Amino acid sequence: MAGVDLYALQLTDRENEPRLQQWDAWGNRVDEVEPTPLWREAERLAVRHGLVATAYERQRGRFARIGAIRQVYLFHSVVDVLYLPLAMTDERHAP
Repeated sequence: MAGVDLYALQLTDRENEPRLQQWDAWGNRVDEVEPTPLWREAERLAVRHGLVATAYERQRGRFARIGAIRQVYLFHSVVDVLYLPLAMTDERHAP
């Protein structure tokens, strides 16, 4: 997952930021976020590899969250964009 192609995309997309469109052409509030190509690819890969879901897989036992944290750490080091949305998606809270 954390590979050369994704890192290359991250380097070329470094100056881009997702854009917020608050209003449409008729003045109606729309609040839509237009992600960059890197964000779209990172989202696709995060879902495909279950970066949040793997923390809850029973077959991984009590170490499931450690494995998930490892995946997210490696993923974030390559794409540098999607860590906060992933963390916000994970609703499990420590006691």
